[in-house]
Amino acid sequence: MSEKKLFSALQGATFFIFVQASSFISAIIH
Repeated sequence: MSEKKLFSALQGATFFIFVQASSFISAIIH
């Protein structure tokens, strides 16, 4: 696997986790 592809996948995973965490936090606040 090329490094560029790996970095892209890592970015996607990080973004997905960030979105999930954001909705989870807003659910707790509201």
